[in-house]
Formats: sequence, C-alpha cells, structure tokens
Amino acid sequence: MSSTFERIYDIVRQIPRGKVATYGQIARMAGMPLGSRVVGYAMASCPDGNGVPSRMVRLYAPQFPVE
Repeated sequence: MSSTFERIYDIVRQIPRGKVATYGQIARMAGMPLGSRVVGYAMASCPDGNGVPSRMVRLYAPQFPVE
C-alpha cells in the first residue's frame, strides 16, 4: 500500500465519531489541495477490517441554506 494512501487512512481514522469529511477536506489535510480524486481512489481500495471508518468520508457535503 502506498505511503500516500496510508497518510489518507491515518487522517480518516482521526475523524470523530458522528462527523464526516469530504474528499477535498481530507486531501487538503494530507497536503494535496487538488488531490480529492486520490482520496477517492484510496477509499475505494481500502481493505475491509483495517480500522478506517470509510462511512465518514463523502464525495461532497451538501450546502444547507442558513435561516
């Protein structure tokens, strides 16, 4: 597994329970501001049972209107 993927998985493991992050947010945290597609590849190839909570990662976050 590549060190880039491992760095991404380490970041994803730090997402608190009940919170989510987008591919873009994770890419920026990994030092790859234009690397959201790499995050997507990493999450798609993430083996089951390795402790990476992939359910907390989303392609995008919908914008809710402020009232």
